[in-house]
Amino acid sequence: MKTSSPRAGAASRSGIKTEKAAISLKAHSSIKSSNEVFFNVFRMAPNDFIREVRRGTRAKEIGVVAKALGVPDTRYVDMLGLTRSTFNRKVKADEVLDRNQSERHMRVMRMVGQLTGLIKEFGDPKGFDAAQWFGAWIEQPNPALGNAKPAEYLDTAMGADVVEATLQRMFSGAYA
Repeated sequence: MKTSSPRAGAASRSGIKTEKAAISLKAHSSIKSSNEVFFNVFRMAPNDFIREVRRGTRAKEIGVVAKALGVPDTRYVDMLGLTRSTFNRKVKADEVLDRNQSERHMRVMRMVGQLTGLIKEFGDPKGFDAAQWFGAWIEQPNPALGNAKPAEYLDTAMGADVVEATLQRMFSGAYA
């Protein structure tokens, strides 16, 4: 049985607006407000996250998040395991990515949101750009990943799990 999704901007059971987070990111020019968009994706209830993945991410929104991460669009497309020709065609036609592609993208947004939450809780978020930090971090060889770059893991669900767990270990002090 298929249920209807709430209208854009409607509050979900988790109390978080379910409108497309990447679209909202376009309107935010400050670090603080951009971090909040990512944090809202992190705080989404699982049902809301799944609904957003199923709804699909507009291909042109990928560039907005790539810019927030400080990486070129082409590099972010490669990280997510998207083919450039398909991505370019979908941008030109203003189409949405398929579920798997949308999920990989939303997982990255959730990881940036997780980082934002950790900094809010344990650090000083003033002036800290979680997306820029994450974008730089995923491009550095990481000893916990056998000196592979976290970006190399983002094209699969299991890989994203590994990157997410590595971030969690870093902040818990169990980083190895």
